[in-house]
Amino acid sequence: MQYNEEIIKKLLQSESGKHLKYFIDDKVSELRDINNLHISLNPIRTAIEIRATKKAFKILTNILSDICELEVKPPPKPQIPKY
Repeated sequence: MQYNEEIIKKLLQSESGKHLKYFIDDKVSELRDINNLHISLNPIRTAIEIRATKKAFKILTNILSDICELEVKPPPKPQIPKY
């Protein structure tokens, strides 16, 4: 499915877009928390859990950075030259 960047930019400017960014940021923070890992007596399962968590963290971080790059920023105000 194709996505339209203009629609995404408009969404990010709205109140819903702000809440979406906060939601994704909260989920990234949850992945950072070591208490959320399920530690097993089997070291292989624990290693898989850690690797999966690291991969999910990386993916969500990339998504959040892509969203922040799409966000429309107002152009800088013109500077008055100083003499």
